[in-house]
Amino acid sequence: MRFISSAFASPTRRGSRWVPPKPGMMPRLISGWPKVAESATFGQPEINLGIIPGFGGTQRLPRLVGEGKALEMNLTGDAIGAYEALRHGLVNEVVPDHELFDTTLAWARKLSGQAPIAIEQIKSVSAMGELGEGLQAEAQGFAKAFTSEDAKEGISAFLGKRQPRFKGK
Repeated sequence: MRFISSAFASPTRRGSRWVPPKPGMMPRLISGWPKVAESATFGQPEINLGIIPGFGGTQRLPRLVGEGKALEMNLTGDAIGAYEALRHGLVNEVVPDHELFDTTLAWARKLSGQAPIAIEQIKSVSAMGELGEGLQAEAQGFAKAFTSEDAKEGISAFLGKRQPRFKGK
């Protein structure tokens, strides 16, 4: 197993070659893998143990891959490959195994230059269950990010045509 973790706390994205068959896809469903190697596999094997996916596995997976595919994966315990995961929206990009580290590192470097408070708010409000609840949470997140020192720095940097120096405040 190989996980490439970003060097910052807020964005919890990782690159993946392989997801262990136990305990299922909970790391993906909770934190996300936008980039995976061609050899990656994903599955919900809990049914094979006579149990159901826990920690939101029956709730988060349908939001990512659709109700039909999620039900199939949860009921059969069969794993899917990287390209099928891409087709169903479980991952954002499939790269050759030997390019995973560099691809994920480049993505992490780009993300690490973004405002930490804005990242935190985007992640917090992006997948709310109900639209009205999500829009309300988004408005609160926008207000929190907009009143931050990072927002002032970002706007100032944009107007001054320079790179921002975010501090997470």
